[in-house]
Amino acid sequence: MYADGILYLMSGFRGNAVKAIDLAKAKGDITGTATILWEYNQDAPYTPSPILMDGKLYFLKGNSGIMTCLNAKDGKVIYSNQKLDGITNIFSSPTGNKDKIYVAATNIVNVVKAGPEFSILAKNTLDDTFEASPIIVGDDLFLRGAKYLYCISEK
Repeated sequence: MYADGILYLMSGFRGNAVKAIDLAKAKGDITGTATILWEYNQDAPYTPSPILMDGKLYFLKGNSGIMTCLNAKDGKVIYSNQKLDGITNIFSSPTGNKDKIYVAATNIVNVVKAGPEFSILAKNTLDDTFEASPIIVGDDLFLRGAKYLYCISEK
């Protein structure tokens, strides 16, 4: 993902790589140069994409329900290894909106408070399986399950 001139790269495939790269300085082989602003080479996601919200980079470890949050500017750990409730295996990417992060996995959907302290706001169990990422349109949250399409609206 890209924001404010910085490219954020991560992969949990055959190792762990999390890097922030200054694209204005990137040219040729950037290994070991100041072009790489910071690295945090652990707990990287395998399938789920990260979220960048309000200067914070949120991501899941492997395909598990373990969440990490870093300061996007300097890579400093805000929190790490925080277990989401009931999630053991996940293929969808978290989705963020305002001050909430929605994480859908198997038949559990967790709502996590965005910000400097890890807090699960809600755990919702549905009779379905989720491998697609939650989508937000206006005040509506859409969840595509294996059986149904759900729309959850704010009053």
